[in-house]
Amino acid sequence: MKSTIRLFKGLPIKDAGVRAGGQDNLWDKTIAKGFIFAPEVIKAYPETELVKLIDVVDAELGLSAGQMNSSFHKSWVKVRDASMEQLFLEQVIHYLTTYGFKELGIFNEASVYIPAEKLDIPDLEVSDLNLVIIHGYTMVELKEKVTGLIRSGIALNEETILDAVDVVKLVGMDNDEILGIKNKEVRIAMYEHMDILPEDPVEFLRCMVYIATDSTLLIKDKMSIDKIRSYTAETDMTITDVKGVEYPNKTQLYRLVMRYEGQVGLERLAEIFYRFKPLFLAFRTDKGLRYVINRIRRLARKHHVPMRHDYLNDITCNIKNKVKIDDARLDTELGKVNAFRKIRLAYALKYRTMDVDTILYKVRNGRGYATKFKFDEKKEASRVLDKVLASLTKDMAKNVSGKKVYIPDHVRYTLPASEKQFTGNYPSGSYIIVPKDMVFGIHWYDAENKTIDLDLSLIGLDMGKIGWDSTYKSDDRNILFSGDLTTAPKPNGSSELFYVKRQEDKACIVMLNYFNYDKDIPVPFKILVAQEKVDDLTKNYMVDPNNVLSVCRSVIDRIQRIIGLVVTTPEDCRFYFCESDLGDKRSASNDAFVDDSLKYIFSFYHDSICLNDMLVSAGCIMVDDKECCDIDLSPEALEKDTILNLLR
Repeated sequence: MKSTIRLFKGLPIKDAGVRAGGQDNLWDKTIAKGFIFAPEVIKAYPETELVKLIDVVDAELGLSAGQMNSSFHKSWVKVRDASMEQLFLEQVIHYLTTYGFKELGIFNEASVYIPAEKLDIPDLEVSDLNLVIIHGYTMVELKEKVTGLIRSGIALNEETILDAVDVVKLVGMDNDEILGIKNKEVRIAMYEHMDILPEDPVEFLRCMVYIATDSTLLIKDKMSIDKIRSYTAETDMTITDVKGVEYPNKTQLYRLVMRYEGQVGLERLAEIFYRFKPLFLAFRTDKGLRYVINRIRRLARKHHVPMRHDYLNDITCNIKNKVKIDDARLDTELGKVNAFRKIRLAYALKYRTMDVDTILYKVRNGRGYATKFKFDEKKEASRVLDKVLASLTKDMAKNVSGKKVYIPDHVRYTLPASEKQFTGNYPSGSYIIVPKDMVFGIHWYDAENKTIDLDLSLIGLDMGKIGWDSTYKSDDRNILFSGDLTTAPKPNGSSELFYVKRQEDKACIVMLNYFNYDKDIPVPFKILVAQEKVDDLTKNYMVDPNNVLSVCRSVIDRIQRIIGLVVTTPEDCRFYFCESDLGDKRSASNDAFVDDSLKYIFSFYHDSICLNDMLVSAGCIMVDDKECCDIDLSPEALEKDTILNLLR
């Protein structure tokens, strides 16, 4: 259920028929949380089960007015007008009743201090709400949707991979269909489930890594190597025979490698040994595999196959070195790859046309690092970029030419290069435009047996940090922080929010810290963005649910993460969705690397490649009424495959 909700905002049903009428009592419960069940879902499930499903959907997609306003302070005017001494004192009392009481062994949720401030949330104006519709999909429809997702050719993040695998298991696929999956991570996970032995050596090594780490990524970093060594050490046991002679236990990995040797041959693994040497050597912790890995290493001297050259990977390097790009060769190579590979190249070229001096390199595990950058051949990069975008526009035209597309005025989507960098269903760099003042923030819950302390902060080049261990407002009171909460008990959980006024041009990184980080407990959270009026600042609420423009879900499994970028101008405020792991500090700070990261993120996303514009270039017709559109790209209608389907 959770997998289909997260991927497709839907539930499995037996048939697509509908039942006359509806469940008004259910609507009252779901509308308050921001969603409704479609008629086919109401028909397919008894009311008792639908009531249970409300909580399931709410955890993944819902956010009620009470949850949005479950912040430390309940009025922005309190934060604006109170002295920092008072705000600090109230915050310290909160810490004493949480971390302090825990140290004393007397912690109790009922005794946690939160200022007794009046909360008066505006009533919902149902007719104007943008509700998420939970659709019902038959097994045939689900199979078609998940097949399109995993054959799109775009890289998927870990949670999406696991969800896709769950749906594939639900709908069923045969061996030939599994072998036809383009997404290698999903394919690897299904190999184990279907007991399929891949012949390709890279695919087989990926299977080994998946068994040892539960990750399908081939990353030669310390974390992956440590996970492999830990797994093989735990499974590496010796067996003593009746004569007292010890010999290695034949582990799952050992049996798998022996099976590969019998059916394919170790020579194939020797072809890639040097490319993935650190991973191969990590498996030597398994005594049974040690001699096998040594054999592969010796075979590699004869059977090593160099990695195949990728012409498109060298484009930016060749331009930098003033090597002439052959247009005919470029057209040929572009014709061999999918749209997402073209998008990655387009972004690399686009950045090199800008006047920038920093760059942020992202690796496949989601981490990134910023460094200084210089690129002089901007004119040639721009020329090649035009050719790549022309090829991409031609691809998109096959899917959207002549179709009516609806996108709300306040939303700008970017071209997605990788789903791994999505925030919810937003491609990285997409942004919400707020013509008034803006409220944004996060909402989360405690884990089942652990309180969760998330900390939100803003860091700007000129203003420094605003957040939990710093000031709660800017000097001019144009930015206000709602206060820090260190627990998030159900039913309302906790929220941390910022109020940002329209003001002079300014850019800030939005940082999220997982203060009491536990590597075994990833924490789902929701990002909300709303518009506000200056004259409503004195009201006794933090977020008017009628003014919410976007709610999306994400997960933090690191100590520290950038989750967005806030840009203000005298005309509007903008929230950019962009996530990257930089650093591992419990408290965010404006170090040099943050300065470089902010420069990069602002340059990259402020002038990114806009999907809205590309759709028009590809021949679609933009409409103002979503009731008459062929493709609805409003945020509440986005499913995991909605934007990807425009490009595959």
